[in-house]
Amino acid sequence: MIDKIKKIVELVFLYSFLLVYNLGLSQNKSPKYDFTCFQENEIEASNYNSSEMEQGLLRTFGDKVSLKEEVDFGKDVYLDTKKHFKFIEDEFELNKLQTILKKLIKSIWHPRGFNYKIYLIESSEINAFTCGGNIFITSGIYKFCKSEAEIATIIAHEISHNELGHINDQIKRIKTSQIFGDIGLLAGQVGNFFITPFNKRNEAHCDYLGLDICKNAGFEICDSFQLWNRMQKEDEKSKLTDNFFTTHPASKTRAICAKKHIKLNYNLSCP
Repeated sequence: MIDKIKKIVELVFLYSFLLVYNLGLSQNKSPKYDFTCFQENEIEASNYNSSEMEQGLLRTFGDKVSLKEEVDFGKDVYLDTKKHFKFIEDEFELNKLQTILKKLIKSIWHPRGFNYKIYLIESSEINAFTCGGNIFITSGIYKFCKSEAEIATIIAHEISHNELGHINDQIKRIKTSQIFGDIGLLAGQVGNFFITPFNKRNEAHCDYLGLDICKNAGFEICDSFQLWNRMQKEDEKSKLTDNFFTTHPASKTRAICAKKHIKLNYNLSCP
């Protein structure tokens, strides 16, 4: 009788171990990114391929940019933004943003080492941007979001630009094109950062990685699908199109690709 109980205990222990082990494997499994989802036609596909080629050349032959240089340039962007926008100091809203940011930061795989800070700026534009770990959210996009998970989608997207080295590439592009060898000389080039948008492939990559960060942080990722699905209704408004959507994939496409990504990697069907 004692032997039987012992064997049952051993089997239960073994089963529990295998269950936890397999769960760990599934959690560590790298998500699959289907960039063809964003390529609606041959021109789009060509643009994505060209963007990938340019990024490879830039990272191979472009001037090197350190993390400190990214952070220093981010400080210049912060000061420039401070000149042109009013920073909202509402304690409740800022605490809400900072709480979401902290959750997302803990969910970054292999972080590069940024000390992330978030700012809420007064602007009716539906927009967000980032540089050197500084994340700027407009009041327009903040009010447009209907849940914390939707806000997390925007913030995680901006985090992804930093973690994937897109800002690093932007500074490389400026340094290489202007033949600058000293980051101090970049201070006057902040304007170039704003008029040189990320390419659509980078934006698509950030959509995907941002979704994964949100999922890892415990946010309802189907809300991101709802966000882009609702955002497509705003695409036709010139104010938004001029400032946001021309440098990003169409919201309808982003919604479709988000839904496919969630189904493919997490077996969730967004309503």
